[in-house]
Amino acid sequence: MWVVVCGGGVVVVVFVLVEFGLLFFLLGALVLYAVLGGERFANGLSRVLLPMAQIDPYTATIIDANSIRPREGANHFAEETDVRFSVDLRGVIPRMAEVQYRVDGQPHWIPLQMAPTRKQPSKEATRFVVTLEEVRHSFDFLVVAGDARSAMYRVEVLRRPRIKSLQVQLAPPAYTGLGRQDGGSTGEVAALAGTHVTLQVTASKSLRSAEFVTESGQSFALKKDAAAQVEDKTEIWTTDFLLVVPNAKLTSGQLVRRISAPDQFQLKLVDNHGHENSN
Repeated sequence: MWVVVCGGGVVVVVFVLVEFGLLFFLLGALVLYAVLGGERFANGLSRVLLPMAQIDPYTATIIDANSIRPREGANHFAEETDVRFSVDLRGVIPRMAEVQYRVDGQPHWIPLQMAPTRKQPSKEATRFVVTLEEVRHSFDFLVVAGDARSAMYRVEVLRRPRIKSLQVQLAPPAYTGLGRQDGGSTGEVAALAGTHVTLQVTASKSLRSAEFVTESGQSFALKKDAAAQVEDKTEIWTTDFLLVVPNAKLTSGQLVRRISAPDQFQLKLVDNHGHENSN
């Protein structure tokens, strides 16, 4: 503030040079930052002026969120399968990118280095990939590349369907005079030719299908026993066949499905996610 004394009176002339100087300095700094900052400045200004818009902070490396795989809708994997991660980057492309994942119940994040692929999606983007082998537990993950960091994503690892129990019932041929017998629960079928065999399989979870497949190449579907649901929501599936010797002649009314001994079989279970049981 400057004060000028004139004659008998005092004339006060107020110059707000300090205030104007500070204002000009701030405006100059702002203009300089806008010129040098470019997109970074525009992003920062937008975040200040539009605080409710949830604008992501500026980064030199840009992670294409839509390119991240796996993502919602395709993030369910059977246990002991491989999970392939991929992401497309734009802007300043780093030499390496990274997936960080944390297994459910564990406190620490585990890094996986991603490498660029030979075949790229476009001239503007670079795709990075990495594979996590034989996953066994569900986990969260995110992508870190350069100065950018993605949102968090989820991978659900589901247990494969399993055979909780297998019951074999045997009905010997009529000429033996024998009644129905318990064939045990080991899965081994040892009986006279002409024996009617019934298999009852209890699955560990709800199934889309179950199939009986022999080493000799025969296969047929099992049927779900809707009337035999158990308390823990597991399911019971059944099938039957006739045990015969090679070139056996079937009499009228006997089962068309027949297995020629000796042979081996396996049961293929497929759950509602399309995951098969382990052999």
